Amino acid sequence: MVVVRQLLLVGLFLLASVCRSVCDDGAIFFSSTQYSGLRRANYDTSTQWSGDNTFSSHDAYTIVTRQNPLKDESIVAAVGTDYNIRAYLFSGTSVASQTVVDGPEHSTDVDELYWCSAEYLRLSGVAVLFWFTDDSSNNLRALEYDNGWASSAVQGNAPHSGRAGHMMTASSPVRDEVMLVGNEEGSKDYVIIYRPSGGFQHGIVLSGTSGDKNRNIDVAYESVSGRGMAVYSKNNEYVYYRIFTSTTDSWGSEYSFSITNIDHDIRWIKMASERDTNRMAVAVMDNAESVGAAIWSGSAWEYKKELASHVVGTEPPAFSITFAGTTGNVVAIYGDDGEESHSARMRTFHGSWWSSERFGVTQYQELTSAGLWADPQSNTVMYCALDDTNDLSCWAYTPQCTAVQVTQGSCSDLDSWGPREQVNDYVQLSYTQPFAFHWRRWTPPTTTTSTSSSTSTTSTSTSTSTSTSTSTSTSTSTTTTATT
Repeated sequence: MVVVRQLLLVGLFLLASVCRSVCDDGAIFFSSTQYSGLRRANYDTSTQWSGDNTFSSHDAYTIVTRQNPLKDESIVAAVGTDYNIRAYLFSGTSVASQTVVDGPEHSTDVDELYWCSAEYLRLSGVAVLFWFTDDSSNNLRALEYDNGWASSAVQGNAPHSGRAGHMMTASSPVRDEVMLVGNEEGSKDYVIIYRPSGGFQHGIVLSGTSGDKNRNIDVAYESVSGRGMAVYSKNNEYVYYRIFTSTTDSWGSEYSFSITNIDHDIRWIKMASERDTNRMAVAVMDNAESVGAAIWSGSAWEYKKELASHVVGTEPPAFSITFAGTTGNVVAIYGDDGEESHSARMRTFHGSWWSSERFGVTQYQELTSAGLWADPQSNTVMYCALDDTNDLSCWAYTPQCTAVQVTQGSCSDLDSWGPREQVNDYVQLSYTQPFAFHWRRWTPPTTTTSTSSSTSTTSTSTSTSTSTSTSTSTSTSTTTTATT
């Protein structure tokens, strides 16, 4: 038995080693008017991009995607141009199942709103689709997928009711829990916790006030402690935040901070968490089109910095922030205004230093939206951006600077950008972001079996290695309609 187990582990290790060099490492999903539907393009570090194909005949305004942390499965959630919300479950690179639910009553500005989101529960690997409804009460929904869609959705009461606006979510890294922050358009912000055992709970009003197009809310978790944080604004220049401690099911007091020269109303907020530490990062944009950022140390917001003034790409925002996967360097990127309006500018944060501003990459036309996605297995970050002529392009970026090089101002010569990939030139334009990328990484559970003459025991633990796979399941895709 021991010999068989050792051979099995060796085989799995060799398979994972091969996949790291030849298998798909990630995928981008986008809405293409050229093909009238949703498409997927696969990325790997050796052959770059391949497999651009349509997997749905429905266009979308908003797309969210997440990778299952335990196996080769991913979920894509989209708000369609027909105002329905759809979720697609991929086994490997093939759609295994999908579901459609009714979105809230639409308005003329439907393409400006984030009506849905999706997350995987960290310990169980169960996928959850979240969305708004128009019900005056029980206006939140959660539909779980665990080798099949649940027969009905979990209903919940938002702490403040009104017209559906924006929704953002984050999954706890240490327990089966999701934090959801939302707002009613032009009304109050709120945050609520979702757990599979108790549904929606511990919701509070954040007392913020959101404008029609603004998404000045976001959430993230500390990766070690598992504490969650909601960050929001109140139509002023301050950034507010509250912390949720799951072990005591309690919300902390409201605190705030400001960033020098970010002195107008905050209209957009984006957050990121670092793996294996309690550090987080936040980037904000104000009504004067200035972008600032700050670093959470685990106890306070520090290293607050104005990154740029008068950036382009404000509806939706063409800026993003993330932690590089293995070094913990922070990467912030944003659209350049003026003569270089077709390019992206960037800064990186190392140790306790923000770098000087430097040139990133050039888009064909003016940027309209952008995103950064960090590979948890390497120091590479995927940057994808959409311009105002419908061109969607992606670049792989690897930060090379050290803290010493930042202080010496010598980072520009050390940036490592991969080739530009024009993924599609007919992408749906909207006030949201009709594309999303995820890295195809997961940590499979490992089973250890030991035997003796009198007893046999089996234990399961979580491996510390990450994996990729070439799984291309051709199982029949099923479509379901949830009872809400």
